Amino acid sequence: MSELSVIHGGPSPRLDAHGLGEVLTRAAARSIGTAVVFIAADGTESRLSYADLLDAASRVLGGLRRAGVRVGERVVVHQADNRELVTAFWACVLGGFVAVPTGSAPTGLGPEYRWLVSDEPLPRGPRWVGPVSALVEGPPDKDWVQAELDDTVLLTTTAGSSGAPKAVPLTNRNVLSRSAATIEDNGLDEHAVTFNSMPLDHVGGLVMFHLRDTHLACTQVHAHRLWITADPARWLDIADRFGVTAAWGTTSALEAVAERAGTGTWDLSGLRYVMNGGEPVRAATIRRFTAALAPFGLPATAVRPGWGMSETSAGVIDHRVDPGALADPVPVGRPHAGISVRVVDDNGVVAIGTEGRMQVRGDSVTPGYVDGTATPFTEDGWLDTGDIAVVRDGSLVITGTTAGALRVAGAVHHASAIEATVSEVPGARKGSVGATTGVDGLVLFVEGAPDEGVVRSRVREAHGLAPSRVVYLADGEFPKTRTGKPRRAALAELAAF
Repeated sequence: MSELSVIHGGPSPRLDAHGLGEVLTRAAARSIGTAVVFIAADGTESRLSYADLLDAASRVLGGLRRAGVRVGERVVVHQADNRELVTAFWACVLGGFVAVPTGSAPTGLGPEYRWLVSDEPLPRGPRWVGPVSALVEGPPDKDWVQAELDDTVLLTTTAGSSGAPKAVPLTNRNVLSRSAATIEDNGLDEHAVTFNSMPLDHVGGLVMFHLRDTHLACTQVHAHRLWITADPARWLDIADRFGVTAAWGTTSALEAVAERAGTGTWDLSGLRYVMNGGEPVRAATIRRFTAALAPFGLPATAVRPGWGMSETSAGVIDHRVDPGALADPVPVGRPHAGISVRVVDDNGVVAIGTEGRMQVRGDSVTPGYVDGTATPFTEDGWLDTGDIAVVRDGSLVITGTTAGALRVAGAVHHASAIEATVSEVPGARKGSVGATTGVDGLVLFVEGAPDEGVVRSRVREAHGLAPSRVVYLADGEFPKTRTGKPRRAALAELAAF
């Protein structure tokens, strides 16, 4: 009998706290001096110790309580400044409120979203409490709530690549389990120096980095995304100046950094862990990034492809790879401790080497969507991720998504594979290539100016397909999520015209 496509990450990690509030108070007691560095969109730098962060959050908590916020109520946090957003988040944790961080002006919120922390009130919606800059001026409230492991601590959102974003509740258990597992599996400790440039209202920036790193009580650097995208060489500047040991980047971000490497005097020898996820991982990108940064001491095995989603409290799979031995689709590794994955079809779990739908379960998986949205759990408790995968050589390989499965001329093709092919055509803007179907067949959307004949030839050679249309988009017009994934529903709408 064939072995089945199930991979277990091993026993759940031991949790040393009942709630995130304990994590911050412990970090404040253990850490001395600067621990959290924020670089704003204009390059302005500010620094906090964990004790400073705890004090600021306690002061904001006092303001929230005086306004009338009660345990269990939702507080929408809309602060463009990362330092202010993080402070408000921790105030919610300490008070037993449910933090709802958002990078865009919140609209269409139901009555369950009762309170708003932002620079300005909204015409309608949650009751405005004020901005962090005002709330932090009040006296500290140290009557912190003793949370339970299964209390919801955060509402984050899905990426929205296949449809409208959905609200995802994460509990103390979810977040603490994810942090403990990645710390254990990647050998991280309090001596780590981490760097993140994703927004801190995003699960990658907030949970995958900030909350994990507060768990470690290590030094963490957060740069505003706009400051980095204005000049990707700043990513290298930060890694060198702070002696960064762990960072992450989407495929698009790694491409941008590699292009700006050029000649420099950076020392990247301590950067031993660069998690690559958030959008499809590509072998060519890992090779380019590794080769471009090798002259500055980047270890050859620094980049670790991985997988995660909002519903799993961010990344829960990653591993070391040899860039020279990689081929698409790139394996993303084995699940962390406490996480299991399986690959299924309509008849159940498939044999190893057979492609199917990817499902996951474990302590870091959300208990389910809120606001009346059904969560795709199976009867036996597995979450259907929407990804298509296969197990090979003990590792999970993501081959596509159900939303990106394109039926062309009677056969199914993966949009991500076609996009990877077109991205390598000279002149195509990497990360801004999309494949979908229209009434006339395969439609490609491309930013940049690749030769159409070459695009068609490459797609025909690699996939046996003849695109019906190649549509060129102006810079910035390609519909994508904040992590760089194509917005499939938006591409389908464009193809209909």
